Amino acid sequence: MTRDQRQTAVPDGLSLSALLARYVETQIEAHREGSLFTELPDDVQLHDPGAQPLLDVRQVWGEAMLALRYSPFGAKPVLPVFQDWSVLATAQEPVVALPWCVGNYPQMVRALTPLLEGVRLPSHPVPLSRPAPLASIRSWIQRIVPRCGPAGVLTVVGMLRLAHAFEEARTLLDQENPADASWADAWQNERAALAWHTGRVQEAIALWGSGSGTHMPTVFNRGLAALCQGQLAEARKNLQMVVAAIPETGGWHHLGHLYLTLTEA
Repeated sequence: MTRDQRQTAVPDGLSLSALLARYVETQIEAHREGSLFTELPDDVQLHDPGAQPLLDVRQVWGEAMLALRYSPFGAKPVLPVFQDWSVLATAQEPVVALPWCVGNYPQMVRALTPLLEGVRLPSHPVPLSRPAPLASIRSWIQRIVPRCGPAGVLTVVGMLRLAHAFEEARTLLDQENPADASWADAWQNERAALAWHTGRVQEAIALWGSGSGTHMPTVFNRGLAALCQGQLAEARKNLQMVVAAIPETGGWHHLGHLYLTLTEA
C-alpha cells in the first residue's frame, strides 16, 4: 500500500478511532440542523462515543430511499414519507454491518465500540427498541403499491423488514416481482438484504456476488460482505468503486468511506 492510498482511506492522517468519532459527530451535527426533534441534552457532548444522534425524519427518509435512485425509478421525487416513519426509524437499534437497501439509512451505524472491535457477519436480527407500527404499514401497502408500482413495493418491503415482519416482506417480493427485467438488480439486492438481516448471510453473499457490477447498492453490499469475512482486498475494490461513484454529500458515501477505512486498519 502506498502512502497516497493510505491518505485517501484515512484523511488528514486521522487514526481509525478519530475517524469513527468524526463520523458519529458529523451525523449528530447534521441532525441538529433543522431537526424535527428536540436538541441534544446539555450533558451530552458531541465527542461522546455513546451519544445517540437525534433523527431528522425527512433527511433520514431521503437516505432510506436513495437505493431507488439506482433502479428504473431513477431520479424521480422521493416517495411520500410513511406516516409513522419517525416511530419505525427511532425503533432501530444501532447496527455495525449495514447493507445499502431501501429502508436502511446510514445513521443506523452510530456506535463506536463495535466498529473498533471489527465488522462481522450478523447471525441474527438486531432487536427493536420498541414495537413497530405494523398495522400502519399494512394499511399503507394498499395505498402506496397501486400508486407507485415496483418502487412502492420495494419501499413497503423496506418498512416491513425494519418492522421485523420478515415473512411478509419476502412474500411481497415474490408476489410483486415485476416482469420488467430492468428491475432485476434492485429486486435481487432487496432479497439479499432481507436474507442478511435475518441471519441467512451465505444466501445474501451469494445473491450479491451474482448481482450486477454496476448497481451501486449491490457493489456496496458486496464490499461490506467481503469486509465482514476479512477479504480486505475485495472489500476495498468494491467500496472504492462506490465511494467514487456516489455523491459526497450523502450519508451512504460517508458510511462507504468509513467501511473503506476499516479495510486499511
